Amino acid sequence: MKLSDDTISVLKNFAAINKNILIHKGNTIRTISPPKTIMAKAVVGNEFPTDVCLYELNRFLNTLALFDDPDVDFRDTHALITSGSSKIRYSYAEPDLLIVAKQKDLNLSDIVTRFTISHEVLTAVDRARKTLSLEEVCIESKNGKLWIKAIDASEATNDEYALEIGESGVEFKAVMKADNLELMPMTYEVEISSKGITYWKGDNVEYWIVLVANKSEF
Repeated sequence: MKLSDDTISVLKNFAAINKNILIHKGNTIRTISPPKTIMAKAVVGNEFPTDVCLYELNRFLNTLALFDDPDVDFRDTHALITSGSSKIRYSYAEPDLLIVAKQKDLNLSDIVTRFTISHEVLTAVDRARKTLSLEEVCIESKNGKLWIKAIDASEATNDEYALEIGESGVEFKAVMKADNLELMPMTYEVEISSKGITYWKGDNVEYWIVLVANKSEF
């Protein structure tokens, strides 16, 4: 099997969420962060013929990168990676050593707002928050306007970056750790629940991100 660029991109993104991964047979890949503050799901072009248990996903990806055009034969206990006259036998981990996501989606209730946000907006916020050394991203509705902001929720600094992204008739403040917002570059349909979770739906990938409870307001 040749892993597509799309599949590799998904795996690289998911490796930033959790170094472990259990890829179940099929074309749907899921992961969850160790503190369970972000869960992600993607549908990829490759169909995995068996369950693949990887303790260090980045190590596996770096192994693939040793070859220009690797072919991967996913077997029951290991993957056989070949390219020309070279090959690597890559052993799987035991499933009970991994932190894995459940094989079901989260259905949000008590939705306070829905909106669309572009990759360009997310990039602008990320650049600003890194420049200003801000640790949180906030979606806030106030006076009928919807904003995305880079903030310091601890209030150690009053520095803030804000970008208006729409309108909303319900006032709220939804704060997320910026580290949980490392999404794949695309436009997202977003839902925010007053139960303390947000849902981000892209073309082939979905994220569920938990809010910072003591900093969010509904």
